[in-house]
Amino acid sequence: MYHLLKYSNRRRKKIKLLAKTHEHIVNQRRDWLHKLSRQYVDKYDMVAVEKLNISGMVRNYHLAKSIQDSAWNAFTNLLADKLKILGRKFGQINPHYTSQKCSGCGELVPKSLSVRTHICPHCNLIIGRDENAALNILKLGRESAFGEDTALAGRTTREASRSLAKR
Repeated sequence: MYHLLKYSNRRRKKIKLLAKTHEHIVNQRRDWLHKLSRQYVDKYDMVAVEKLNISGMVRNYHLAKSIQDSAWNAFTNLLADKLKILGRKFGQINPHYTSQKCSGCGELVPKSLSVRTHICPHCNLIIGRDENAALNILKLGRESAFGEDTALAGRTTREASRSLAKR
């Protein structure tokens, strides 16, 4: 594009073609997000997702483009809106300690990010780190959606005990 003369017809046509291509990509992404969110809405009465700090994640210039391209925020907004329209539950769960807390017994098992398998020494549960986090998010989502002490959902044990002490 830069090799074309600034005010030439050829450059103007290339710019229009590029804009049309970008619009097509945006429309494809929007269509895919609507279809995916619709699948979740049709399949589940309650959806719980991890509350992501997307603006903080995008600061990492290695991941920024792929994070923005995947449109996580747009997906969660579409999902929340569609669930709300149908009167179903949606929750964004605080992600702190969801991958370290054992989904089997609830004990905190500290591990670094490089450790991809959750191995609990208390109940001998062995599952993937991400699967463990997903089960914890589901549990916290159910607790908050169905009123099992909503104020404590997604908080660490220390924060929860402080909250109970204030009551």
